[in-house]
Amino acid sequence: MLAHAARRLATDDAVRPGVRFVQADAFDLPFAPAGFDTVLCLGFLHLIDDPVDLVARLRRQLRPGGRLFCSSLVAATPVGSTYLRLLHRAGESAAPRTADELADLIGTTVRSRGCMAYLDLPA
Repeated sequence: MLAHAARRLATDDAVRPGVRFVQADAFDLPFAPAGFDTVLCLGFLHLIDDPVDLVARLRRQLRPGGRLFCSSLVAATPVGSTYLRLLHRAGESAAPRTADELADLIGTTVRSRGCMAYLDLPA
């Protein structure tokens, strides 16, 4: 997936200057704190049992004034809820959460549309 992303961002078969693709453990990132203006965590929070810990770790990566953008599948429709229950039963995700449950956990407002929840958090 990283190679595909690198190809999509390449110009003249070379990755753009200043762009680096890294595969790393989200709970043990190989970056110094306060090194990014923007951090994206898309389609991931529903996979982990403790999104609060991950969000705190990701926020530490932000420079003052930076923003963290996250998205997560949530139990909001019959099909989406069933999908999340099946993923959980197979050991592939955390227990299903609603957007309101995710908002309560993180302590912020969560926007949602269908089965997706979106968070926009300051540093």
